Amino acid sequence: MGNTEKITGRILEDARNEAREIARQAGEKAAAIRRGGEDEAERMLRTADEEAARDAAALKVRLESAASLEARKRVLREKQLLVDEAFARARELFLSMPREEYASLLADLAASASVTGREQIVFSRQDLETVGAEVCRMANETRLKAGKPAALTLAEEAGDIEGGFILREGPVETNCTADVLIGGLREDLAGEVAAILLK
Repeated sequence: MGNTEKITGRILEDARNEAREIARQAGEKAAAIRRGGEDEAERMLRTADEEAARDAAALKVRLESAASLEARKRVLREKQLLVDEAFARARELFLSMPREEYASLLADLAASASVTGREQIVFSRQDLETVGAEVCRMANETRLKAGKPAALTLAEEAGDIEGGFILREGPVETNCTADVLIGGLREDLAGEVAAILLK
């Protein structure tokens, strides 16, 4: 075997060794890439699981919040209905008071609501016929006892009202009708009424 063959053999051997080394390194790199890919896949899976857990927790909070809000709205609607019923009942009771109590209440109200003592008292048709003259007389008596002008008069024409009255002097009117009186009480007492009704 000549030098050429030895050199060729040596070159081939070196080439084989280098090829084996390149293949080994390539295998290691492939394994590292595969491990890196697996690690990345695991990291991505963990991240996805964490995000899903966060999203689920956030959704639960939103759903609980929405349910709580809806419950509060329902309670508020029920409370409002109860308050409406209570004040509707108060209006009914006001309008159905015994005649003497009703007249006395209206007289006291007219005496205190009058500013000049010369207003006309406008009643509903029914009240004009049943208690109008009596209320006017008692209101004037109350004002006289208090040392105030007492020249309230009964309006001849009935007003389009239901219960209570309107004091009128020229263009100035003081509305003391059932709806206005109960409405005023409602503004002042709605919270207390709701608290009592919901005990």
